[in-house]
Amino acid sequence: MRLIAFIVLLLANTPIQAAEVTRVLEHEKYPHISIDGPLEQGDLRKVLGYARTFLEHGEQIELLINSAGGDLLEAIEIGKFVRETYAQVKVRGNYIKAGKGEIRHCYSACVVILAGAANRDHEMDNEFYDEQGYPILRLDNGKRIEKIVPVIGVHRPFFKASMYSELSPQAAEEKYKAMEMSVKQFLRDSNAPDAFISRMFKSASNEIDLIPKSEFMAYFPYEEPFLEEWFIAKCGALESGENKDFISLLVDRAMNGGKIVVPAGMSQGYVSYLFDKHDQIRICKATALLQHQGDVLKRYEAIYH
Repeated sequence: MRLIAFIVLLLANTPIQAAEVTRVLEHEKYPHISIDGPLEQGDLRKVLGYARTFLEHGEQIELLINSAGGDLLEAIEIGKFVRETYAQVKVRGNYIKAGKGEIRHCYSACVVILAGAANRDHEMDNEFYDEQGYPILRLDNGKRIEKIVPVIGVHRPFFKASMYSELSPQAAEEKYKAMEMSVKQFLRDSNAPDAFISRMFKSASNEIDLIPKSEFMAYFPYEEPFLEEWFIAKCGALESGENKDFISLLVDRAMNGGKIVVPAGMSQGYVSYLFDKHDQIRICKATALLQHQGDVLKRYEAIYH
């Protein structure tokens, strides 16, 4: 069932300023589409425009979102797009030093996009440090732990008060049930676990249930199993023992300033084999993903031309 546009705000107030959708290039590489601010109708069209630019440059479609929520219908449509394209969706907290720095978040409708993705990356929550760079601690059940503010926050969707307050209780119930059914169906189609859906609908619209990274990743995998298996079928994968050895090599390389050191028990030939095989798999996956994203984008462009 498709939600009608005027009932689908997840923010407590109408957004004053729309989300800024831009193409961002970090550290001269790793480009992504940045969505920063409240979501509104028309944001999917902006995402599609930048997605075309990405593919023309041979870059995979990736999104980084910092949003307190907004138009739920638009979030669902963006969620469908990122799921169909297997585009990675990232959320990222911030380092807050001596009270300086923006607390980043992905609340309400933003979470719908993240949940809808088949490839998601929750990099970190907001972390707090003093002027010397030491973590700020807080008490939790008598234990001193690092202070964090989760990026993820959920609550149940709701109607605009100006419209919903004019309905009779019976009409309000019917409309809310229809909206609830639609939202839950989208989340279930995205493989969201029932525990997560129940948690979202448990919190009132004037509350935010903050979900730490560890809890969110327990609900959602980094990569959906079907996508992982699709990549394995197309491109193969390192065997279990090979993968363990390769990770060990990456750790050693990081500790040696980027220099590859052949550890005891491994030969130079085996080390070269692992890196060559990994590169072949990576290139194969990137090629397959770009082809798929291009095919899906053409369909969307035909609809939203």
